[in-house]
Amino acid sequence: HDDHGQLVVAAYLVNDAPGEGTVMVVAVFHDAAGRPLTRPFNVVKIAGKQDPATPGNCPDAAENRTPLVSKCPIQFIGPKGAVRGTIFVGDTFY
Repeated sequence: HDDHGQLVVAAYLVNDAPGEGTVMVVAVFHDAAGRPLTRPFNVVKIAGKQDPATPGNCPDAAENRTPLVSKCPIQFIGPKGAVRGTIFVGDTFY
């Protein structure tokens, strides 16, 4: 969505695996001509599957924070001029 001239992409990261994981989440922003502008990423820790999923914020992988949750919001804000953005999961380690 557009937030005062800056494109924002957002999603939920949910761990359906039984064990804790470390996940790289990547966003890609493009200008009106389709050229990539930036590719920000974040590496987060997420708890194993919980029924139902426990929502909350996932910490950066470098932080040693607990308790972990199994569902967390992820958001990236694009640069000025971005008209299209995509968010996806990169590497995942369990």
